[in-house]
Amino acid sequence: MPSFKFPFKNKAGKEVRDSALYYKTLSLADNGFYPLGPSGVHCGIHYVQAMANTLSLDEGMRAIAKGEIVAYQVNRDYPTVPGTAKVPMANGSVQAPFSTGFVLTRHTLEYPAGNTLTYFCLARAFQAINQGREPCKKELELQNKFHSRLVISSLTAIIIFGMQPSLFAQETSASPTIETISADEIRPGCSVVFQHSKSSTSPRNVEIGWSCKDGTAVFFDSYEEEGSTPEITSAFTRRNKCIVVLAKWHIHSRASSFYGDIYRIFIYNHRDNRSDEPTFTRHELLGKNKVGWDGVKNGKRITFPLNSEDKINGELDKRGSKIPCD
Repeated sequence: MPSFKFPFKNKAGKEVRDSALYYKTLSLADNGFYPLGPSGVHCGIHYVQAMANTLSLDEGMRAIAKGEIVAYQVNRDYPTVPGTAKVPMANGSVQAPFSTGFVLTRHTLEYPAGNTLTYFCLARAFQAINQGREPCKKELELQNKFHSRLVISSLTAIIIFGMQPSLFAQETSASPTIETISADEIRPGCSVVFQHSKSSTSPRNVEIGWSCKDGTAVFFDSYEEEGSTPEITSAFTRRNKCIVVLAKWHIHSRASSFYGDIYRIFIYNHRDNRSDEPTFTRHELLGKNKVGWDGVKNGKRITFPLNSEDKINGELDKRGSKIPCD
């Protein structure tokens, strides 16, 4: 079972473990009640500044669990309804601004064993960029820049109070970095960077780069979208000269009667060239273009055994000199 998190940490910056804090916090709001509001059924929750006394709103909202962004929209300024409109709890008729900002995320859950469920969460009615705090006005970002009120759809609201997850990968239009790992073991001051492609034709591809404090920076490989966005499950360095990456793709193939994840394990040999950029030679532990299966195939549950750093290292130790990294 995956872990789940509440959208905000508590005021002390720690994970919320008791939903009672959220019920108490919601009582501080003067609008945006769930499930009933002044005008009837209201399908979400407003997070407003008054809640900053108990929740750490400044850190930005997080997704309920690890997943991927399906779609999003951000308003620079609120659109308005032409003419005037009666607004609940307001005196007289006023021009009615509204928000069309939202983020839709997709997640998977295996329950019961062998059965993968896909579910979606919708956060909507974001405050407009030009109505927010100064950091929000600089760029149209999704990376924890929405400090103001949100309305969470009824689906999200139902899930939030029942469960508790990993931070959502920092996938943004302005900063597409997914993950960075230290490569000091190979070369001091260097890191391996994973990020979504900046190309408009392949934004869901994942690129792998080498970045050092001395200014050296080079992208040396990329993983293409194969029915879904590639996900970096694990990445680590080995024996002072290799980078090992475990990547997976979620697929649903009727042709192969399979539903679940496919894995590939990449090994990169690093070589420093004194007069040029470093080079990386790629090898695949499972064999070139071969994959490991984890899911349901032909009605039977199958498990990919090399699904962690420890297990991969164990397999590399067994193979010894047959592996270029050793």
